Amino acid sequence: SSGINAEWPLRRDLRMSVAPDYVLRCQEICTSMERDTGHLVAGFESGQLRVYDTSIMRPTASWQCHSQQVLSVRCLASGMGGFLTQGREGQLALWDPRGTVVRRGPVSSTGFCRVSLLADHKRCFLALDENSKVSCREVATLQELFFFQPKDFNKKGICWNTAVQGDFVYAGYESGHVVLFDDRYPKQQVCEVKLHDDIISALDVSGDTLLTSSPDSRIIASHVSLPPEKEEETNGPRPSFSVSDQVVGITVKGEITLECRSVGHLRTRPDGRLFVAGCWDGGVRLFSRKSRKLLAMLRAHDPETITDLVVYDNHIISTGRDKRIAFWTVY
Repeated sequence: SSGINAEWPLRRDLRMSVAPDYVLRCQEICTSMERDTGHLVAGFESGQLRVYDTSIMRPTASWQCHSQQVLSVRCLASGMGGFLTQGREGQLALWDPRGTVVRRGPVSSTGFCRVSLLADHKRCFLALDENSKVSCREVATLQELFFFQPKDFNKKGICWNTAVQGDFVYAGYESGHVVLFDDRYPKQQVCEVKLHDDIISALDVSGDTLLTSSPDSRIIASHVSLPPEKEEETNGPRPSFSVSDQVVGITVKGEITLECRSVGHLRTRPDGRLFVAGCWDGGVRLFSRKSRKLLAMLRAHDPETITDLVVYDNHIISTGRDKRIAFWTVY
């Protein structure tokens, strides 16, 4: 059994909203997704992983990868092949494309912060459940290389979200702070800024724009000024930077106040023209990145259910605790 039922089309009488092109109804809750070429790789609450062929909307492979919920699944770059998965039971696992486990490793990670990958997919980052740390691990071996720790970590709380761009790692904390680290200089943070009064519930970075949200019903857009690239790297500490610095820092440039209670997921489309917010009212909202105006409301999920979003090219995929995976085409 494939475990799904296809619906086409979904009801289109939802006021002020756009219904999806296609919806898959699963027999269990999908908790994490990632797109690979022509496929959607989905992790489920039971710990199972399924690979869907998006041309026929059917699973072509599935296997049990964790004993508890799949927190995150990451498709590895061409040449490496396979997948990296993170389970709520405290395990990272590396898989080949056929679903054979290559390596497993225990991690004392938090039960909600998902693993992030460097662009070359050779290293990954995940939040630890002690002293606000973010661990860096080598993907091939799953061994820890080093960890980041913010200043005054006892005032930051647990890291809730991470995002990676280039050599820089953004960590969103329980205190409402975002701390910027440099993968090449792990012993010293680059800068930090307090953007919200509550936890950073969602975080995304694209180009020079950082997007964050919190249960305070706001999405904040900030401008990021990064340190200049150095011709030669050294093992010494990076010079001190602060958010007030004119060259390096994170500066708020605008915000959006939502009618819904909070945002659980933020994703920027690769072309940088729009970003997508998965909201706790079950709506998927599209915004112009430049003007921050609401462009459309996509509706396919029950309130307080959205568990993940995938945005690529002209496509948006959302999933939630209502056991649905919804597909949209957006031009």
